[in-house]
Amino acid sequence: MKKISAQLIRFGFSDYEAKAYCTLITQGLITATDLSKLAEIPQGRIYSILSSLQEKGFCNVFPGSVKKFRAVDPKTAFTELIQKQKQDVLDLEELEGEMTELFENKVGNASPLDYIQILTSKQSQVQKFEDLIHRTKAQLYSFNKKPYATGFARKQEEIHKDSEALRQCIHSGVSVRAIFEEEVENIIPFIQMLDYYESIGEEVRIHKVLPLKMLLSDSEVAMVSMRNNDVSRFRLTSLVVEHTDLTYAFNNLFDFYWSQSITLDEFKQEQNI
Repeated sequence: MKKISAQLIRFGFSDYEAKAYCTLITQGLITATDLSKLAEIPQGRIYSILSSLQEKGFCNVFPGSVKKFRAVDPKTAFTELIQKQKQDVLDLEELEGEMTELFENKVGNASPLDYIQILTSKQSQVQKFEDLIHRTKAQLYSFNKKPYATGFARKQEEIHKDSEALRQCIHSGVSVRAIFEEEVENIIPFIQMLDYYESIGEEVRIHKVLPLKMLLSDSEVAMVSMRNNDVSRFRLTSLVVEHTDLTYAFNNLFDFYWSQSITLDEFKQEQNI
């Protein structure tokens, strides 16, 4: 009965109304006093609750020396509620359409801020990063600047698990290229990480120093992550840009650093590994 009561509350009943109706449908004719006791509703509230149920079409009253009440058959009572819910959905869809039209036909030129999204929380940045990977159709380029998001304290199994979206992207035929900033202090796990990325189909190169952290999707959307230098601990703020002028420049910047970077095999030879 508690489950049914919770469902009634979900569809607009108060807690006492739900308790009263759930009790009414298990009884025949019943007085307000008896209903108050069975449903555990304060005596001072029971008549207003029954009046409300009567207005909703869920309760009938039978006059007499002592008024008695009976639940309306749910098949009858719920017909009106169901129709109202259906009409509410239609009205909501109509409202959505009207507001979407207003949103898409704003007066005046678009604001420059329409092309920019700023993300400060770690969760929002991780979610946006994965969203960009999933939406990419042709090419996905990245600057991977230290410190790496994956870190070297984590097990390789965890890195593999977190790269599921990337593996799906590569499997779908997307060309994925990544430039990593050189890491010599943790060189063994660094190489193991890059070996893994190459094994799943990512093209990997290494550069001594990169200008920024960046993910570039189809030369249309760029996510640039910048360190907050005014805080005591390392945090990132990400700027998501959807403007072809900027993404074209970022694409050229990536091509320049790609041409200046070395392969993983060349890096291993330099380090005598």
